[in-house]
Amino acid sequence: NDESHDQSVDQTLLLNDKKIRIVGGTTKCARVCINYFASLAAKTPDLFKGKKVIELGAGTGLVSICMAHLGADVTATDQGPVMNLLEHNVGQNCDFAHEIVPRELLWGDASSNVKGPFDIIIGCDLIYAKETIEALVSEYLRLTN
Repeated sequence: NDESHDQSVDQTLLLNDKKIRIVGGTTKCARVCINYFASLAAKTPDLFKGKKVIELGAGTGLVSICMAHLGADVTATDQGPVMNLLEHNVGQNCDFAHEIVPRELLWGDASSNVKGPFDIIIGCDLIYAKETIEALVSEYLRLTN
């Protein structure tokens, strides 16, 4: 654990006037992303409204929840072991979120039922091992074609 990760079990973050409650850790990258996306939407309020967004490696779902709050239709993806946590956080924040669909996704799995096209693909703090880069690139190409 270092400054880039907040491993608090239960966090409440403020996005504009909405409180987002997240169970599980968050990364500094995710916290910076939600503030950045919120600042863009403050300048152009309809920027994300109705956009089809997919987040790869959503983890706790913080960025996906932010994007849904800003009006996007979001598919929040991660690997199987993370899905219960992702679904929990989406469920407890969906009272203000536009739409979030949690989906299991293993990068590079051609048989995946997660299909594009998407207007925006988000990945935040994704690379933990260089061995995953090829699968990530493959997934990006699959989702954009």
